[in-house]
Amino acid sequence: MRTADLKKHPFATLFTEGQLEKLLPLARWVEYRPGEALLREGSDCDHFYLLVEGLVSIDLALPGGGSRRLQTEGAGTEIGWSWLFPPYEATFDIRAVEPSKLIALDAAKLRNMMDTDQDFGNRVLKGMLKTFVGRLGQTRLQLLDIHSHRRVDK
Repeated sequence: MRTADLKKHPFATLFTEGQLEKLLPLARWVEYRPGEALLREGSDCDHFYLLVEGLVSIDLALPGGGSRRLQTEGAGTEIGWSWLFPPYEATFDIRAVEPSKLIALDAAKLRNMMDTDQDFGNRVLKGMLKTFVGRLGQTRLQLLDIHSHRRVDK
């Protein structure tokens, strides 16, 4: 992996050249075929993913089996945030919808870098907050769509 590879993802714009160089040892390319799981709800979340090519779904496991697709994310997005908070377990199923190429960052080493370099940690958190806000906005629109067909009497 090279710095130029990291720069293929918008998340890299948060960092200085020196910080990107420090990220290189934590990063590796991974690829998933359609239907293949990146994460399963309850599994260890030991990587933070930067989606460079492809499409993945974020699914909620349903009681009694099966799942429901909550969102679909494309290239340029960050996948997984459970790596950031104990107990570091995935809260959703994430699977490739089409052939997908991602950069996997070692979560434990990334957390350590955040703890030892405050500027770096702040940049990661700002990027993650942007992701959180975007996903909450998407969820809000889904809820509005679901409930727009119901009449609400006051």
